[in-house]
This record gives sequence, C-alpha cells and structure tokens, in this order.
Amino acid sequence: MSKKPIKILFVEDELIVSISLSRILSGTFAEVITAEDGLKGLEAFRKTSPNIVLTDIRMPKMDGLELSKRIRELDPKVPIIGITASNEEETLLACKAVGMVDIVIKPLNATLLIKKILMFLPE
Repeated sequence: MSKKPIKILFVEDELIVSISLSRILSGTFAEVITAEDGLKGLEAFRKTSPNIVLTDIRMPKMDGLELSKRIRELDPKVPIIGITASNEEETLLACKAVGMVDIVIKPLNATLLIKKILMFLPE
C-alpha cells in the first residue's frame, strides 16, 4: 500500500504522544511535520502549507484555539482537527467556533484518527 501524498501538521506538546502518533501517521501519509506548541505550529504552517492540521487544544505559549484562529486568517479552508482530553461541551463549542472541522478526544485511537483525517481530505 502506497502512502497518501498528504502533508500533515501535528501540533502536540506531550513528547511521547507526538512521537508515537507521528510514527503511526507516517505509515499512511507522505509527510508528518510536528511542532511542540502553537507558536512553533504557526511558524511550521507558514513554512510548509500542510493539507491538514491536527492540534492539541491545551498547550504552552499558544493554545490550539488561538493557533486555529491564526491559521484561519492565513487559510480559511485547510481542515483543522482538534485533539483534547476534555469532552466538556464548552471546549467542544470553542473548537467549533474557531473553525475546527472535528475534535478527537484523548486517549487517541490512531485508526479512528486516520479515518477522520481521510474524511476531510479531497480524493
């Protein structure tokens, strides 16, 4: 099975989650760019123009909500999927308000996440 020619930006401050999930995603997608906080994620977004963004919500320096707002100013169409440990309605509504297309609750199920990524990408 060949890899899908997709570039993913994955912004996650928990190193173990970042390393393990980026390895899994690299098995399916051509390029996985990682950043450990929202500021570095925004910089990586500007440099790499990914096809989709996965971002943790709670991070130091700039959280995923602010990152999503800034990305939306640069590109109103790129799909952004939020990753959070919170399934509180307030968090979910805040994610939708900044233009995230979906939210995945931790602990992450890699198979489900890959299916969600594929749902939001053009064929």
